Amino acid sequence: MDSTLRRTWAEIDLDALAHNYRTLRARMGEQSRFLGVVKADAYGHGAVEVSRTLEELGAEYLAVSNLDEALELRQGGVSLPILQLGLTPADQTAQAIACRVTQAVWSESAALAFSREAQRAGGTLKIHIKLDTGMSRLGFPCDGGSFDASLEAIRRVCALPGLEAEGIFTHFAVSDEADEDSRAYTLRQYRQFTAMTESLAGKGLAFVIRHCANSGAAAGYPQFACDMFRPGIVSYGIGHQAEDLGLRPVMTLKTVVGAVRELPEDTAVSYGCTGPAGSASCPSGTPTDSTGRCLTGGRSGRPGGPRLSWGASAWTCAWQTSPACPRSGRAARWRSTESITPSTTPPGWRGPSPMS
Repeated sequence: MDSTLRRTWAEIDLDALAHNYRTLRARMGEQSRFLGVVKADAYGHGAVEVSRTLEELGAEYLAVSNLDEALELRQGGVSLPILQLGLTPADQTAQAIACRVTQAVWSESAALAFSREAQRAGGTLKIHIKLDTGMSRLGFPCDGGSFDASLEAIRRVCALPGLEAEGIFTHFAVSDEADEDSRAYTLRQYRQFTAMTESLAGKGLAFVIRHCANSGAAAGYPQFACDMFRPGIVSYGIGHQAEDLGLRPVMTLKTVVGAVRELPEDTAVSYGCTGPAGSASCPSGTPTDSTGRCLTGGRSGRPGGPRLSWGASAWTCAWQTSPACPRSGRAARWRSTESITPSTTPPGWRGPSPMS
């Protein structure tokens, strides 16, 4: 049976991805490797296709959040090195080695477990040391009270059999914020990162790849490029920093107008009666295909061709509208309602087309 659900869809513009790649690469310098972050299905853009495109463009590395994502890329024919940023159970070390995954290591105990399993598998696991300079999630702490102990622990980790320490990195907490306190915090994180890497180099441990620049740093601190930078959501043209850099949205979410109704002023709309229709408005029903109520009270698109850019991941929903139609009431699981007035209706628009 033919599907009847051709009503809401996402279009992925790989030319926009290529534009963003070249723009970021030029900004950060050709001497710095480009790591494409493709976790969470490349923020909903399709990890395999995005990774293949980045590989063709000349990216040197990819990053994922779990081993399953790395396996999907290998099965899709992607050959670039892959950094696994998240937690991997030690008993999956052999599988990580087999599919040539580089594992982030955040503690000595984790490193010991990986070393034991790598020796048991008869292979070598490539690793990147994770430093905690202020994100406070994972990593060897680099604050004053823990600095010396972490330095010695990292030295021991790098000497473990079955492990090859290729890189070292950290992650910025507020590099995407422009206020003075956030800038000071980011600079303090960078100083801790460089202090640790320089101290390790003084002990004879020089890493091939040092990296710290995430999306926020790529936009606001290009001097932090180091040996590699790893732009995430900004690569997909999402967020104000992407707009400031002239990056293009890679995803466009489109839908159709299912129905238009003319309602009296201040009519309650949708679940909870939270959305008055407003003055002289015509609420329109648009299929949402399970977007959820997180979109309630937001902005939607324009009749006849909504410009909706959506990062489909657990973390990001970025909407770009021109002109905007205010959403009326709560978004339901399968349908949302927008207020259409003459000021938001394109010239010549005569209402919804039949769904096909």
